[in-house]
Amino acid sequence: MEPWASPGQASGADLAVRLPLERATAVLESITAREDMVSVQLYGHPWIFEEYWPMIAPCFRVTAVDETGAEHEGGPDSSTGSPAHEGSGAFWFWPPVDPQARQLRVTVSTLWEAAWALVDIPGR
Repeated sequence: MEPWASPGQASGADLAVRLPLERATAVLESITAREDMVSVQLYGHPWIFEEYWPMIAPCFRVTAVDETGAEHEGGPDSSTGSPAHEGSGAFWFWPPVDPQARQLRVTVSTLWEAAWALVDIPGR
């Protein structure tokens, strides 16, 4: 996996980081922090939610590691609905991100590949 964004390149509202995937499109559109709850908005294509796609293998998996080394799993926000073939969806990180953490290495992966970007957490 190769980084696409350098430290400090993208943060807060101006976040738009395209991850260098070859078989899919993934763009980190934004990052939101409310105390220790942090989420990213991901634009993805193809975003497959159909009966023939195995439910145990989501089309996009989002994970993060903060600068302390703590790992976080991104769970899709079901209240925003599911995109059709392409679109945007929010992923909330669990466990909560320590309020002292100022950066996340966000990794987006598919069944075939993965890419990451280092992003600043807004307001920290």
